Amino acid sequence: MRMKVWFLGAFLAMALFLAGGSSVSAQALDGQWFKLKISVKGYSVGFGEVISKARLKATAYLLMTWNSGMGYYDPIVFCETSPGVWSDQLRDPIYRNFCTEEYIFISDHSWEIYMPDGASFIYYFTGMIKSKFAAPGVVRNAMFSTLGADVYSGTTAEGDDLYGGATVKGKTIDPGKLPFTP
Repeated sequence: MRMKVWFLGAFLAMALFLAGGSSVSAQALDGQWFKLKISVKGYSVGFGEVISKARLKATAYLLMTWNSGMGYYDPIVFCETSPGVWSDQLRDPIYRNFCTEEYIFISDHSWEIYMPDGASFIYYFTGMIKSKFAAPGVVRNAMFSTLGADVYSGTTAEGDDLYGGATVKGKTIDPGKLPFTP
C-alpha cells in the first residue's frame, strides 16, 4: 500500500512539473524579434498579357507577442513601405496547436508584404519556428522558415500582376539592431 501511495505521489509531482514547464515554454518567444528574408520567384503579367519571369527580395521584421488571455502569439510584421518608413501590421494569431518546446508549426497563414519601390504581395504559407534554449523557458536563438509558400496576389514595382512561390527564412535578432524604432 505504501509503495502505491509513494508511486502515485511521485507520478503527480512529475505531472505537475511537466505541466508547469509547458506553460513557461509557451511564452518563451514573447518579445522575440526575427529578421525575415523573403524571396519571391514567379511570373509577372503585364499590359497586353505579356508574361515575364519575376523575382523579388524583401526584408521584414517579426515581433512575437504572447497573448496570455487567449493562449497564443500575436505576430506583428514590420515592412519598409517607403524608403526609411517602416509600418507594422498585426497578423492572424499563431496558435500552439502543433508544437513541442522546440518546434512551433504555423499553418494556414497569409501575410501581406509591402516594399519601398511600390511592389507588394500576399503569400499563403505553412511555417515553422525552431528554438534552442539556454535554460528552460529561455530562448538562446530561434529560426523561422517556411515549409511552403504561395504568392497568390501581388504587384511588381512596374504595376504588373505577380504570381509565384516564396521562401522565407529568418532568425532572432537583438532589438538594438532594428533599422527602426518600434
